[in-house]
Amino acid sequence: MSAELPFLEQPFLRLLKFVATAFTGLERLITVFYNIELNKLQGYTLSVSEDHFQMELLEIGEFYSYFFARRREMKAFDWLVSEDLPFETSKSKYVPMIFDELNRNILLLRLGGAKDSNRDLLYLFFDPRKTIKGINLGMQELDTSRKELLAEIAYGVCITALQSFRTDTIHFQKFVSNTRYLAQKLQKERNYLESLQKSIGQSLLNLSLDIIKEFAAKKGANIKLSPEAEHVIRSYSGDIGELRRALTDACFFAFTLNDNKNHDIIIYDWHIHFEGQTRESPGILVETKQEEKLRRTWDFLNRLEVATQMVLDKNLPVTGKNLGMHCEKPISAPAISDALKKHHQRIKNLMDQHPDRWPLLRENFSPVQQILKPKQSPDQHKAAG
Repeated sequence: MSAELPFLEQPFLRLLKFVATAFTGLERLITVFYNIELNKLQGYTLSVSEDHFQMELLEIGEFYSYFFARRREMKAFDWLVSEDLPFETSKSKYVPMIFDELNRNILLLRLGGAKDSNRDLLYLFFDPRKTIKGINLGMQELDTSRKELLAEIAYGVCITALQSFRTDTIHFQKFVSNTRYLAQKLQKERNYLESLQKSIGQSLLNLSLDIIKEFAAKKGANIKLSPEAEHVIRSYSGDIGELRRALTDACFFAFTLNDNKNHDIIIYDWHIHFEGQTRESPGILVETKQEEKLRRTWDFLNRLEVATQMVLDKNLPVTGKNLGMHCEKPISAPAISDALKKHHQRIKNLMDQHPDRWPLLRENFSPVQQILKPKQSPDQHKAAG
């Protein structure tokens, strides 16, 4: 993760890698810094070779008081020899291969900005056998003036880089914090909408059960919703009047198709059809223009069948005027007559294909009876005359 997002890495660990590439002639580096997240000092060592770096955690418990004292010193940098470092002269696996005759090849930088008000430490181990670009070209050893120049350059570069790394980390943490806040807010809004949707869905289901109960009471039947039908109702987002019409049609549809009136009548999702919604009706696939016309005729007959039931329940004559008044969306008697003419052949075809459908219209509405009445042949007309 840190390789992909360096902002997640400790600024001092980024600094180790940066310095290892910024300066030539380095053999290895050590840093000791205050980790605010762990609330303690930590140490790391970075070995430098020609083709790769190797970083390891440095155990500093034995030399804690030494590092604590060095971190309180105010001088920006010092040149040291290995004998100045107790962790170098002790029996430790981190003892480097240093030539004793070459002195003061270790640069200690004390970098400010630590969270515990002390300075963090960075040790740069230069290999005196190697050339440092721009510093000791053509010279075997670094003299005092060039060491001073190198220390000032290294100090300035490290302070600048470290501040940049710390700023990156702060900005990234703010970005993460803001993103986390937005994500939590979005999830909260999503949870609220889901809760609201469930509440609305339950209200629609309760209303639907009341509509079904009212219809079932008139028919003396026991009508229930299937889980699939409940899902359709809970997900409905249209007009309440359309929901009432669709459920009334579905009740009549299921009631009409039920062979055994003594058993529970189940309304399935395919019983429920909303205006403007294209779905399959039994035996009818809504795919072509012709099939779309058949679907409209099917729905027209369903509406008239429901209206017929309502008219009969009120002991009214089954006329075009009364049917039109009792449709979910009232229409005039002339409009019904005109629709019957336009749908004439499709009405006959559908009723012939589905002899069990629309029984009330067949038995009580004379215009439909006329459509279903067999045509007499010319010979029959002569015989009747």
